[in-house]
Amino acid sequence: MKATSSKKFQKPTLGQNVRIKIPDIDRAKMDPRSIIAIITDVKDKEFYELGTKLGKLKALYTRNQFTIWKDNFLSIEEVGMEEISVREVVNKLSLVGGRGFRKCNCSKKCTMKMCVCK
Repeated sequence: MKATSSKKFQKPTLGQNVRIKIPDIDRAKMDPRSIIAIITDVKDKEFYELGTKLGKLKALYTRNQFTIWKDNFLSIEEVGMEEISVREVVNKLSLVGGRGFRKCNCSKKCTMKMCVCK
């Protein structure tokens, strides 16, 4: 399984830009679906420390959690010094103030007052 995974995912290098998909729970409907980050450090040859303009991300990422971006939008010098979570990055980039919307799970028209969207 490990050999198949290494064939499927290229090994990234330091300073390479990557795209991180943001989970639905961490973002509002109008927020971006992904953020651009840069690889700032490699730990134990498997875990990658990523950074954005707003700061370094608190969590370490494995290779299957991001995709390598072809263009370079960030450099390591532009990465902020403070540690920040993905949810905080999304809240700062949000046009509507972050995770304030509620999702409607109705399968038909929303007719009842009990629905979250009403």
